[in-house]
Amino acid sequence: MLNLRIVRGPLKEMEKQFVLREYNRLTTSSIPMENFERWTQHSPEGPAFHAFVETENGEIAGHFSLIPLRAKSQAKTMVAAKAEYFFVLEDFRNEQVHGFENSGKPVALVLLDQLYRHCQSQGWGPFLISAPTTIHPLHMLTGCRPADFELQEGLLILRPIRAARGTPNLTTAQRAVFFFFGLIQGAIWRIISSANRSNRKVGEISASAAGALTTKETAIGQLGFFRDQESVRWRYPNEQYIGLCSNGASGGLIAKRGNAESFLRVCHSDSIALNEVRPLAASLIHQAILHGDAGVRWAVYGKDEITNSIVCQLRTMGFFCMPRVRRLLIHTKDRELLTPEKWRISDAFFNFDL
Repeated sequence: MLNLRIVRGPLKEMEKQFVLREYNRLTTSSIPMENFERWTQHSPEGPAFHAFVETENGEIAGHFSLIPLRAKSQAKTMVAAKAEYFFVLEDFRNEQVHGFENSGKPVALVLLDQLYRHCQSQGWGPFLISAPTTIHPLHMLTGCRPADFELQEGLLILRPIRAARGTPNLTTAQRAVFFFFGLIQGAIWRIISSANRSNRKVGEISASAAGALTTKETAIGQLGFFRDQESVRWRYPNEQYIGLCSNGASGGLIAKRGNAESFLRVCHSDSIALNEVRPLAASLIHQAILHGDAGVRWAVYGKDEITNSIVCQLRTMGFFCMPRVRRLLIHTKDRELLTPEKWRISDAFFNFDL
């Protein structure tokens, strides 16, 4: 029999070490403690709430956390949250939880449901869940509902072998296309980058400085995140992200640094003008070549005229653009928030550590 415990962070050192070690093991991740502490302890809205199931001896058998996010809709500010670090250890998945013996709920469902209920009682919500599809049914049994976001995923490949092997969710045919596209893209852009070693139209700045250019108000009725400087500094630490802006422009973008195994990835770009897309893309490609990244990734969400124009310009720069749908699960009492148009979305929502 297991006991349920809900606590607000920060966690004790031994708890942090155990949770991160087991989460990394079970999900084959390699999240560093620095990132775990940043997300669960240092949000502008305070530490995360954590739910544990534990044995009678106090040994942790499972964990789930909700990380508070400052959300803004016009003049209104609320505390939403992102679900992270959920697991139940293999040996305890068929155990019962004290107080829920007659509910028929598995331990994993009790863990999720009780933390959602607790944080709702604190005035938090909505809750965003970006999780493997295999555990979507568990979240949906607690009241979560899906929202599908259409996007065009633009990829420019500089290391074709690594990109073809390492990019997830591709068919064999798509991997072959990636390889041959990458051979052409990489060769062309290395020549261009060598001939134009600096792009005077674009300046590299810190992620936090770029954030000051990307915190414009959301459209009427939309819910936006990372719209204030405190949230930007927390979400986009300068040591992991770069900022770029066109000279004299009022907008900029923020990108996650890549490496030989991963793409330089645009995470925030919703305030740039159309005439800034090409110079910013060229600067991103130059940065990726300079640092030996696998390539550049720029996902453009939505399907309106502006986003279509951005995609067209990326294609003229050699980006391989593919239509995709990304699904978020949303736990909310407001049914309108299940409509994708209600959200100002970006890649920053789907994984804090990529």
